[in-house]
This record gives sequence, structure tokens and C-alpha cells, in this order.
Amino acid sequence: MKKIIFGTSLFVLAFVLAGCGLVPNNADSDAAINTNTSNNNSTATASDNEKSIVEVSIKNFAYSPATLKIAKGTTVKWTNEDTAKHTVSPSQGQTEPVESGLFGKGESYQYTFNQLGTFNYYCLPHPWMKAQIIVE
Repeated sequence: MKKIIFGTSLFVLAFVLAGCGLVPNNADSDAAINTNTSNNNSTATASDNEKSIVEVSIKNFAYSPATLKIAKGTTVKWTNEDTAKHTVSPSQGQTEPVESGLFGKGESYQYTFNQLGTFNYYCLPHPWMKAQIIVE
């Protein structure tokens, strides 16, 4: 009886973890979850003439670009291209961007930055996913 309960518990745990997005559907190896964002250390800059909406993609458990320089008043739009749900959450001590809540594949979240400064953010369920917005 204990073996059946233990086996069932393991199955339920694996099912829950897969559904929460902690294990990507296409995880062929440990490389599927990239905790090293060194390949994503790109910096993008939006000029004053491009003050409308600047895109950030969420793909392969990373924000791209990882660092974005924008002008005050620019709206940043994050679009999730992963099967797992993600958030845009302000880092500790930060007030911007405002918490997005979870959003899934094909969904997006946008926020307009009206204050100058450097704003660090991360994904709440995947805290190794980190990025930065610099408002100049």
C-alpha cells in the first residue's frame, strides 16, 4: 500500500512541476533551462524618435534583450514565446516595472516608464531570469 501511495505521489509531483512550467516541454537535456544568461547579454537602445513601443521577447527562459536603454515615456512590451508562464516582476527595492502577474505563450504585458533610472526585473517562478531597463 505504501508503494502505491509513494508511486502515485511521485507521478502527481512530476505532473504538477511539468504544468507549472518548471520543466520545459522540450527538455532534452539540462541545457533546455539556461541559467547562464551570458548568451543573452545584449543591449538595445531606443532613441527619442522611437518612443512608442519597444519589444522584449521571452524565449528559452530568458528576456531578450537582457539590457534595454530607452527614453523616458517609452512603453516596453514583453511577449512570452515560451510554453511556460512567466512574469515581469520588479527586483527587490525597485518600484518599476509594476508586477505583471503570470502570462502565457503568445500573451504580452506592457508598461510605460515615466521615471529616469535603472530598473532591474526578473521572473517570479524562474528567478534566474533577470534583465534590466535603463531609462535615460
